[in-house]
Parts: sequence; C-alpha cells; structure tokens
Amino acid sequence: MLTLSTLARQASYGATARALDLTRATVVRRMRRLELALGYQLVEESQGKVRLTPDALRVVATAHEMNELVRGIGQAGEEAGPRLAGRVRVTAPEGIATCLLAPALAALRRQHPGLGIELQVSMAVLSLSHKETDIAVRLAEPSDGNLVALALPPLRYAMMAARAALASAGADALPLAGYDRAAETVPESAYLRRHYPQREPALRSNSLLAQVEAIRHGAACGLLPLYMLDRYPELTTLPGAAPMEKPAWIVFHGAQRGNPAIQAVRTWLRSTLEAAFGDSNDSSTVVRQSKR
Repeated sequence: MLTLSTLARQASYGATARALDLTRATVVRRMRRLELALGYQLVEESQGKVRLTPDALRVVATAHEMNELVRGIGQAGEEAGPRLAGRVRVTAPEGIATCLLAPALAALRRQHPGLGIELQVSMAVLSLSHKETDIAVRLAEPSDGNLVALALPPLRYAMMAARAALASAGADALPLAGYDRAAETVPESAYLRRHYPQREPALRSNSLLAQVEAIRHGAACGLLPLYMLDRYPELTTLPGAAPMEKPAWIVFHGAQRGNPAIQAVRTWLRSTLEAAFGDSNDSSTVVRQSKR
C-alpha cells in the first residue's frame, strides 16, 4: 500500500521509485502484484503519464483512514502504558537477516525505541529451549519440543543470472553457483542435482550472499530467493527454469508467548517477512510442538 500511496502523490513510476529508494522496475512489479491480489486495475498509462483508476483512489483513501486510525491507537497505547524495554535475540538465515531484517530494524526502533535487538545470523538451528536465542526464523518445520511456530508464506526461489551475462553468454553457457560440499543435503543443492544432473557447480560457497555477489557480477547463474530481484535490479530469472520454495516459520518458546517484547518482535517479523515473501492463506497457521 505504501507504493500505491506514493504513486498517488508522485503521479509517475520514476518519481515514486526515487521517493522510496527503489528502481522503477520494482515499483512497476509491485503495482502489478497488487493488481493481481486485488483483482482489478489500479493504474492507467497514457502518453507516458500514470493515472490511478477510481478503484485505486478508493483504496488509497481507505488506507489513509486506516493509517490514521492505527496512529491514533498507537498514540493512545503510548499514553496508557510504559514503553517496551529489554533485549530480544533474533536468529535468521544469512539472506533473510541481512537483506530483509536488518533494513527493517529502523521501523521497529521507531515504534519501540526502548527495545534492543540482537540479530544473530546463523545457518545452524540454535536452540530456543536452551535459551540460545529468543525467537527464530526457520526454513524447516521445527521438531524440538514445547515451541510455538507461526507459518509464513513459503520462501520462493528461482534460477537467476545477471541480465548482461545472460544476454551475452546464454543460460547454458553460464556455470552454476551453489553451496559447498558440506551442504549437499540442503534443498538448494538437491535442486541443482535434480535439474542440472550433468553440470557440476563451478563456484561453491557456504555463504548465500557470496553466491549472490558472484551471480550478479556475471560469474555464474544459481538458485536464489525471489526477494533478491527487488534488491538487485541487475538480476533476472532464467527462462523456463523450474521454481522452488521452502516453508518458513517464526518460532519461539511456548513459555514466552505472553512476553510483550517477544510479541512486538514477532509482529514486526511477521509483517516484514510477509511483505517480502508475499501473502498466503497459510500465514495465520499456528503449529504447537508437544514436549518431548
């Protein structure tokens, strides 16, 4: 809705992109996704100019009213009680922590300035039961006991390459990038073996972000999360390549369910990741793991 509201004020894709520090292509892509989600046209283009449809203007007006209502409720809440304080440890995989959560920390800090966040980047599954972390984003359904898991929309992947490299060399000529041999069991490695059985990755790394850098600079092609397209406009998907998705969960210990700080961070995580992953009817699912 922020993109639509900004487009209503700026009246052009380029100005909207500059206002939101995005690329023009990202703004256009977000508007197309919103139109698909709502089921009707929001933007009309004529002679290089952008005009919102009557339906879009109604959506913007409704969103403005809701924002004002939420702002009023927030102010009332601040006046009614003390601010949240304390420190919450959040664990997430490298790409999610660096590309999605770290940029969104400013919004959380504005809402809860007394709350400290320790953002832990880890491919390992740190134990919530042993208090190694307070709340975690996991890309596999949790199996350890006495946890509450909230299902997020699935994290979608696609084969990607740099636009320039793909145009000059072609998909078949680009070498593959993938995880190192210590991560042969992860779904990304299994995907490459299944869909490219005759091609061994020429570039390997235990770091997703290292793979991203190699791919976006034209050294290889590889399987990356779709949110990388918004972050790096020089990336594009390989035509005809099969997609992949992984389940995503917000997980915390059942004993922390009523903790106000954990609740605030959980809400922030959910809104941030649902916006990045896309909406899903399954995102409200709660899975409780029984004690072992």
